[in-house]
Amino acid sequence: MNNSFNNKPHLKLLGVVCFLFCSVLTYGGDNEDTQVYFSAKTIDGEITKLEKVIYWPYTAAWNMPDTSICPGTCVTLAAIANAGHDPPYTFIYTGAGTPAPSTPAGSQGSWTDVSFTVCPAVTTTYTVSIDDAYGDTPATASVTITILPAGDPLCGGVPCNISALGANTSACAPATNTYDVSGSITFVSPPAGGTLTVTDCHGNNQIFNPPFVSPINYNIIGLTADGLACNVVAVFSADPACTFTTNYNAPASCVPAVCTITNLTANPTACSIANNTYDLSGSISFNDPPVAGTLTVTDCNGNNQIFNAPFVSPLNYNITGLTADGLGCNVTAVFSADAACTLTTNYNSPPACNACTTDAGLDDNSCTLSYNLNGTPTSGTGTWTGPAGAIYTPNANDPNATVTVLVPGVYTFNWSIVDAAACTANDDVDISFSFMSIPNTITNPTCNGGSNGQVILAPQGGGVPYSYQWNAAAGNQTSNPGINLSAGNCMVTVTDVYGCSLDSTFTLTEPAAFTYTTASQNANCGLPNGWATVIGFSGGTPGYTYNWGAGPTPNDTAFNLMPGNHIVSVIDGIGCSATFGITVADNPSPVANFTMTPNPTTIFNPLVNFFDQSMAYSPPITSWNWNFGGLDTNILQNPTYTFPEDTGSYPITLTVVDANGCIDTVVQTLIVKSEYAIYIPNAFTPDDDALNDGFFPTGFGISENDYTFMIFDRWGEQIFESNKRFTPWNGTYKGKPVKNGIYVWKLVFTDYNGIDHTEVGHVNVVR
Repeated sequence: MNNSFNNKPHLKLLGVVCFLFCSVLTYGGDNEDTQVYFSAKTIDGEITKLEKVIYWPYTAAWNMPDTSICPGTCVTLAAIANAGHDPPYTFIYTGAGTPAPSTPAGSQGSWTDVSFTVCPAVTTTYTVSIDDAYGDTPATASVTITILPAGDPLCGGVPCNISALGANTSACAPATNTYDVSGSITFVSPPAGGTLTVTDCHGNNQIFNPPFVSPINYNIIGLTADGLACNVVAVFSADPACTFTTNYNAPASCVPAVCTITNLTANPTACSIANNTYDLSGSISFNDPPVAGTLTVTDCNGNNQIFNAPFVSPLNYNITGLTADGLGCNVTAVFSADAACTLTTNYNSPPACNACTTDAGLDDNSCTLSYNLNGTPTSGTGTWTGPAGAIYTPNANDPNATVTVLVPGVYTFNWSIVDAAACTANDDVDISFSFMSIPNTITNPTCNGGSNGQVILAPQGGGVPYSYQWNAAAGNQTSNPGINLSAGNCMVTVTDVYGCSLDSTFTLTEPAAFTYTTASQNANCGLPNGWATVIGFSGGTPGYTYNWGAGPTPNDTAFNLMPGNHIVSVIDGIGCSATFGITVADNPSPVANFTMTPNPTTIFNPLVNFFDQSMAYSPPITSWNWNFGGLDTNILQNPTYTFPEDTGSYPITLTVVDANGCIDTVVQTLIVKSEYAIYIPNAFTPDDDALNDGFFPTGFGISENDYTFMIFDRWGEQIFESNKRFTPWNGTYKGKPVKNGIYVWKLVFTDYNGIDHTEVGHVNVVR
């Protein structure tokens, strides 16, 4: 509970005025802790008693400290003003359910306001502001009523508890090898806020928002079936201790059957002396084969046998005429419709059984239409044979001849030898010849400075697929076509599947750049009478239109423009554009201004001089028109005028015009004030002789309103008062003539200018 108290310093003045003979002034002062006042009592102008009154600061308080209550309960509050100043106290409350401001009569010292009952639904702070009879800075106090949770033991509640969490798994879905887990969550006393989250052992979850009503059903879908143990956990975020875990086993995996080759045998025959070859045979066993495609059995040198669907296990294969060399080799079986369904078996080739052997070299690639062959004779002489039209240099009998083909492609060359003993041998080599060219189609950028050019490539020769690498000028792209290209040179390197590459450079052009000049005419007086124009626009593609902000037009000039920067877009015949601004300057209007003297003036001095203070930027001011409050006009630059001898406020108007016809007007107010004078005699003879029988002020310029004329005797007692202007006193008090002597008069009045005056003097009554 927070309190504050009032300790503002005070100064209080009490005064008693004794006209003519005495004046008594008493005062009181205070410090920061107490307040002290002095009060004087007088009889017939003489002080008879001086009293000292002391007041202390006051504070605001509540009848209870900060308090916690259960939902649906109430408390009774009462605000208290402790000690201090004089009542009545004013109590002003804030907070839901508080009463309206009150001002009980109270008594000096402490006071407790009427109590009231509040039943807050949420934690609430109540504040009271208390003021006393002197209206100083109020004292304040606050008290906070905190609402406990419904489950708080102090309120007889039950803590949040999850009593059950089901975990029911669906069957595994073969198409995705997934399952769902679902169940029901049973609980009591859930939190009012936060979330309820159900999470499995892999972090998959479902989140529920309040309000929470037991039971709640959950369902987490798409979980991978693996047959392993898992669990689900339910927990309230607003009460982490309110949680429950249930274990379960995921269903076993249900992935569909996969093709497998379970066995592949490799049985080589003995070497045949006639041709140094052997045969390879064996059996292929498999499960769940594809229903289409082929089954290919291939040895390490590319010799193969192909089987077509349908496939029935086991299948027997036989590959004949393999060269015997005594080296390790292998055989691989693979289904074309399921490349993952494959198996490889290693074996050793039988040793060579014919001393007459040869080697045509390794398979290779050539990025031209020529290749240096590498035959190796072991004895006798040899000959190269190959595709029709192939040319061998120096001749076909040279084991290292250079062969040239007519068109790109993959060709097989055979190197065969015959020795003196008529032993023959041969070997094949496959050479891939690439001869690339890059036909292309260039599309230049549409606009000068644009980047929408492109180059479409159509490479020929070599082996597909091709890869592309553009240089930095083309943005290092790796695609075909090259796009978003600007004018200038760019280069691409095309590489085929064999690693052969070819560079090509392209030159893109662009339309000529736009050229133009602009001009404008100033606007006058800040009005829409300027213009702007585009001169000699060229470049791009002719057929220009101009958009000044209201849509395309063939007009290169815009009229009736306000001062400022005007944006124009010029579009050529194919949509290329240039946007720029043209400034229309302003020949500004003159600024009317003047002074006048005297101002204010009075009815005694009605002649006023007027002085032109107007400013003209360009061109100069050519005429002046004065209006003197509707009384008269004048066209001189610096006129004078004599106003009527009457008070009032006159609007003075000056209108100036410059050489462009631009106009400006200014209005100022001239004030003509009244004068006043007053005469009051110092004696009169109220003897009913019709001569000087009344005493009163006279004069002019004095208002009939706020007029008071008073007479006092020598003891300060008021014996006459009149609120009607210039009403005389006849020298009587309560219907009887007063004694001869001196009396004090006091006159309070307002003049015609609204100024208050107070005059004091004395008058001698003579009879």
